[in-house]
Amino acid sequence: MKWQMARFLQSLHRRNGLRAMLLVIYAVVVYRFLISGMDPGVFIGMFRSSDSPFTPGLAYNMYALAYALFGMAIPLEQFSEWLAVPECMVYVRRGRGPGRFLAYLLMITVYCVVYTLIQAVAQRIMFPDEDPVAFAGSAVCAACVLLAAMLTANLGYLSGSRIAGYFVVVVLLGLLMSFSEPQQWLLAVGPLHVPNWMPAAILTILICAAANLIAFNRMQIL
Repeated sequence: MKWQMARFLQSLHRRNGLRAMLLVIYAVVVYRFLISGMDPGVFIGMFRSSDSPFTPGLAYNMYALAYALFGMAIPLEQFSEWLAVPECMVYVRRGRGPGRFLAYLLMITVYCVVYTLIQAVAQRIMFPDEDPVAFAGSAVCAACVLLAAMLTANLGYLSGSRIAGYFVVVVLLGLLMSFSEPQQWLLAVGPLHVPNWMPAAILTILICAAANLIAFNRMQIL
């Protein structure tokens, strides 16, 4: 495990230039959102229904889409590479253990939380008078969407179909951001007395994690 983490940290340093460029571009996007006049009580990464019939849903949710896409791009697939890299110290071909997969899940979850938290704090500093409970809920929902998107893209990576994985993510995000009907259903309070997005997010993440685990277990050490 120490060797794996050392290799992962080395890979982070090799791509710092590209990562810094992505961070600068996204910082400009966040700044544009903060001065855009959009409802500051909703987290930047949270989908929202368009107030105008003349504004397409996808155009209205470009900031939320940027949050998810940049959130996926900034790691530069290094979490996936760490998960899939062969264990060079093992000489027996066998299925990989669950510990590494659980460590991967922990890493991407922490990443999604930190990525979201930094932006949420900045937005709260700029607009401290908004309802903190509603704002926190929108931030958690956005983080769940990002986590599900990263798991979906990673499934394509593990299956040897990276392009297909990203294509599925972009299509699903586009559908979510484009149509008000599913957005309104997700935001509505369900029979469990919580917004429908909560059980939907939990179920989606569990399904994505299970599919990733199946793909991970099928990988063999080369």
